[in-house]
Amino acid sequence: MLVVSIVHSFSNPPSPSASSETTIQSSRPLLARVRAAYDKMCFARLMGELFARKDPPMPLDIDASNHPVYPATFGGMNHANRVLMSCIMEFGKTLFPEFERLKFEEKRSIAVKFFYTFRKFDNVFRSEKYFADNIDRNFGTYIMWLSEDIVEHFFDDLEKGRGDIEQAKKVMLEKCDKPRVGREFLQRVNLDEEEFLAMITLMFWAQNGLDEIPEVTKIEERYRSEIFSELHNYYREVLKMENYASRLGELQMFLPLYERHQGVKEMFEVLRLLDIYSEDCFT
Repeated sequence: MLVVSIVHSFSNPPSPSASSETTIQSSRPLLARVRAAYDKMCFARLMGELFARKDPPMPLDIDASNHPVYPATFGGMNHANRVLMSCIMEFGKTLFPEFERLKFEEKRSIAVKFFYTFRKFDNVFRSEKYFADNIDRNFGTYIMWLSEDIVEHFFDDLEKGRGDIEQAKKVMLEKCDKPRVGREFLQRVNLDEEEFLAMITLMFWAQNGLDEIPEVTKIEERYRSEIFSELHNYYREVLKMENYASRLGELQMFLPLYERHQGVKEMFEVLRLLDIYSEDCFT
């Protein structure tokens, strides 16, 4: 099995000085909290996926900044989706006090919608960093990648005798080039880490595709205002940009691209019809 070791620099940036850390906390407190919650989610996903493997690395040989990644498999991705969904619920609870006060069905709707948008966005963002020299290789989970050359063995851990595997492989191959579009768009936008954190905050509360909930709309508007206020501070104080209105407009146009996840849902449904996913399968 092909295994690659990567260095994950985002979750563990160089330790800032006391003065710079104070500046970040005072001028961009929300983004500082989002970074902490995102780092926590990354580490939970890493541990949840790594130690579910039959061949996990030795605990002392890995950390959040240096760990192996693997070709994706059906069973591995189904498990990783469970881990991610749990992490999203904790992400919302940890970061947003308002989230915990919502009704269960409201929280579930927000988390499921965010699962699709965040999963797509985060996979592309990290792939652009770690597979910069291979645009056809994209993360499908936190530690597993997808590409055309791994489809042949993708269903190796599927229950024997289940489903139309050969047809399912054809479906997979048709979809493997889709992340390339997201990668190419991200290359043009050249999103940095602070902007990435801002985008996932906006994604979390965006109600696109959901029945509008007045209380959630108010929360969304408040966090949207905070995020753009902190981006103003970031562009002025850190990047020393004077004319950044066009950049803010670019980010707002960029967001809907990753909220188009109907294709993913359709692929899941096709695989279910091929009897690859059972009715009680988490994915």
